[in-house]
Amino acid sequence: MQYWNSCKSTYTKVRDATASALRTNIFHICVILLRCDAHGHNEDPKWISILADVSLGITVTFVAEILLTLWALGFRHFNPFGTAPFAALHLFDAAIVLTTFIFEVVLRGGARELAGLLIVLRLWRLVKLAGGVAVLSGDLNEVRAEELQANKQELEKTKGELDECKKEITTLRQRLGTTTMV
Repeated sequence: MQYWNSCKSTYTKVRDATASALRTNIFHICVILLRCDAHGHNEDPKWISILADVSLGITVTFVAEILLTLWALGFRHFNPFGTAPFAALHLFDAAIVLTTFIFEVVLRGGARELAGLLIVLRLWRLVKLAGGVAVLSGDLNEVRAEELQANKQELEKTKGELDECKKEITTLRQRLGTTTMV
């Protein structure tokens, strides 16, 4: 219960801080300055066209990634009914990227703003990346655990051999001690 109250308290603090930041004059001025496209002008502000070009460049990079994956791994990598792990997610990701690319190249003006809704789906790439990092981390941990187990077995074997050598040394010392006394 105490944890829940702490989370609720943190949420309330963040919400209140966000609300107060949104009510400031500085925030309103920034929004007005960023809007900066006057009514009656048909062209976007320079910074919007630059961001659109950057967005297109990133999308082209993702399309190139899909093409390289097809070339290197083939269609089986995207076949959700095949044996490739996470193939359905790869197919979904490819569909999002290709749809975004087509919309960015074909659509212009107000219709292009509709393509902006795909930004939400683009966040899927971040989720996929985080999932890939988690899977890779898990794989590395499995490899380390296997190596640790192998080292442990080798250490146990070496300890056994060392104990045998100690016993043999003790036996030889006892023989040596009995033969020199006689």
